[in-house]
Amino acid sequence: MKLYWSPQTRAFRAVWMLEEAGVPYERVPIDIRNNGQADPEFRRVNPMTKVPALKDGEAMVAESAAICAYIAERCPQAGLAPAVGDPARGRYLHWLFFAAGCIEPAYTRR
Repeated sequence: MKLYWSPQTRAFRAVWMLEEAGVPYERVPIDIRNNGQADPEFRRVNPMTKVPALKDGEAMVAESAAICAYIAERCPQAGLAPAVGDPARGRYLHWLFFAAGCIEPAYTRR
């Protein structure tokens, strides 16, 4: 897996999830302040040129919550998410998307 990231961004969530999953991955730094998004390889992974973005073989995922969900499903042995069909999965999805939708906007206003 190859994670395109930049410090002090939502990419931290994806780094944390990959570490928790215990799988090998490569971090590819993207300089979001100096047009690092122009990198053609990065643009193929996420044409919107936002970090984080993840490439896993032919799979390409962007958005931190989507990457976290992808990693949890890709690495079930790590036990990071309730299985599909488990009643606890609803709350898992709730909190996975709650942070980006509710907590982070309030935090950034401060």
